[in-house]
Amino acid sequence: MRKLLKGLLVGMVVACLGTTAVLADGSITATGTVSQEVTVNGQKVEGAKATLSDDMTNVPAEQQAVIAELNKGADLATTLKDAKFATPFDLTGYAMTVKMQDLTVVDANGNPLKNVTVKLEVPNLPANADVKVLHFSGDRGVWEVITPDKTEGKTVTVTFTDLSPVAVIYKTTTAGGTTGGNTSSNVPTGDNSAVAFYVALAAAAVCVGGFVVYRTKKENF
Repeated sequence: MRKLLKGLLVGMVVACLGTTAVLADGSITATGTVSQEVTVNGQKVEGAKATLSDDMTNVPAEQQAVIAELNKGADLATTLKDAKFATPFDLTGYAMTVKMQDLTVVDANGNPLKNVTVKLEVPNLPANADVKVLHFSGDRGVWEVITPDKTEGKTVTVTFTDLSPVAVIYKTTTAGGTTGGNTSSNVPTGDNSAVAFYVALAAAAVCVGGFVVYRTKKENF
């Protein structure tokens, strides 16, 4: 009896852990990665180095504050409603995947590169999503939303005119069209996974408790 109950409980806990792994997909993660495969005007740059960093010292203080809010999970459309964009873009329904970081790309001699194409790795990018790249241009002092050159699985290939803070954003889509997913009340963060875990664990406990009651009553007959 005890072995059976123990086995059921372990199995349910494992199932709960599997549930949290699925729900974590799409959550804002602490950091992203960038491939060292860099091209400029279609030509591969040998010895180039691409880096993502939390260092925002080259970004105006006002924009640093905005980026800090976004990295906490603030609604994109609301937080950037008064921001200056190179081309107006409706951010309603878009959410961040990886937090915004400063992207730099230099050649083998350490010289900054422009008009570069890089590949950003986004392990938590949801499937069936409308993917964009949010970028603040320090050179031009404007925000912009860039459509990637290509999105393959969890890899986003994108071309930048100049470099500064970037973040991959997305809007979930369905067969019938696009659905929203980035309001102040439902911005996806890692906390959602924790809540899901405890809800699932509670459900498992109820199931086990019900089995115990059923088994006890059966044995009393």
